[in-house]
Amino acid sequence: MKTTKTNRLLYLLLLLSLLLSSCGRDPLRENIEYSPAQIVEAIISAQTKVDPLSPLLLSDDYFAEYMQKVYHLDSEGITGGAIYYAGAMMAQEIAVLQSDNKSSAPVIEAALRAYLHYREAAFEGYAPTQQALLSKGTVVTIGNYVALLVCHDTTLAKQTLQQCFSKEPPPILSDVVLAALFVEDPSEATPLPKEIEEELDETDILNDATKNDEQLPQESMVTDPDYEIASGHEADTAADVADEEMDFTHEASTDLTSTTDEVHDFYDGTVVLEAWLSNDWSALEGKNLAVLSFCAEVIDSIITVEMSDLQKELAVHDFLIERIDYDREVYNNGPDASPDPDNANPYGALLHQRAICYGYSSSFQLFMDMLGIKCITVKGFSRAKDNDHAWNMVMLDGEWYCVDVTWDDPTGAPRDDYISHDFFNVTSKYMRDTQHIWDEASAPEATATKYSWAAMSGRG
Repeated sequence: MKTTKTNRLLYLLLLLSLLLSSCGRDPLRENIEYSPAQIVEAIISAQTKVDPLSPLLLSDDYFAEYMQKVYHLDSEGITGGAIYYAGAMMAQEIAVLQSDNKSSAPVIEAALRAYLHYREAAFEGYAPTQQALLSKGTVVTIGNYVALLVCHDTTLAKQTLQQCFSKEPPPILSDVVLAALFVEDPSEATPLPKEIEEELDETDILNDATKNDEQLPQESMVTDPDYEIASGHEADTAADVADEEMDFTHEASTDLTSTTDEVHDFYDGTVVLEAWLSNDWSALEGKNLAVLSFCAEVIDSIITVEMSDLQKELAVHDFLIERIDYDREVYNNGPDASPDPDNANPYGALLHQRAICYGYSSSFQLFMDMLGIKCITVKGFSRAKDNDHAWNMVMLDGEWYCVDVTWDDPTGAPRDDYISHDFFNVTSKYMRDTQHIWDEASAPEATATKYSWAAMSGRG
């Protein structure tokens, strides 16, 4: 009996000593033969789905600039590095950075985590599928190596990364992977048709806006002065919505119907609206004349006198979504990024067909002003206060409604002709619940639901 107890005790002690000794060993090797580029290629090779990526190595001229501009890191002290990133509004990105010592790794890790958080927040509402990809992204540190993993299978990516530091690393397929990955982003802005009217004739906006005529009440024009609102900014009409940080001094593209190629051809929403209301276009030229001419033809094509304000609002909302594409180049980290200089105003949105949120909201504001529908623009933020965002509010039957045309036109939509109405005439509470932030003391509270899309479609 005593012998059995002694043997059992010895066995337990032996087992404990083995466990303690194994806890002190790191199963991953910190000194490996793989370069950062080979590690990244191994990770990508293991993925079953890979978006087109551009490789960027430490030896490339743009590497140091990318580190500073995108990651906010100094490339000094980085002894090895490989960054494979997608263009435009594609989120996939796999990077491995090797520092000269372990003490630098936490700094690199913190910077990459901050970048991942910012990028996810920036894609909120604009590119839901890509934002979901970023939400699964992670940063992993092994010794003096730090990896950013934003891909379709993050778990597999982490496993492959760890395998690169094991005694049995995965095979290297450098040539094959590089040939498959180096694909330039083919996205280009849709050129403006020669005849605007032909473009409008192909749309079904009028049918969409009038198919429920019996259900939509007729309303009179609202001509009262705009409610003054700003989320820390002044944004009363379309003229005030342009992005303050955007440089508008550029030469007009030769493939557009602009009437001037002068460098200092600025869009001025106040001048455009005054010309429309006074019916005197004689002082207009360049971008201002091009915008007003375009808007006048749109109104003539999709708006009728029998329409209620709600029907007019819906027609404009749907037309803008069909007409405009979000300017994906704004989120392009590559050296060839080419965001439209006019993407924050109606000229870029309506004639170039490329816009950011200010381009969408200022175009909507301009149309509402021209149609006499009471409308304001709210400048605020999305998800976090380092992500500027803008949307609109309209007054129907004396009650305010919120409208976010930009977020109703998300990239990665299920089909090209997809039009969302998730943010059409919603409440302020709905906006809060969907990551919209603004100075609420300076904005009216939207509580009405009568003309929400849910109520109109019978889902409310």
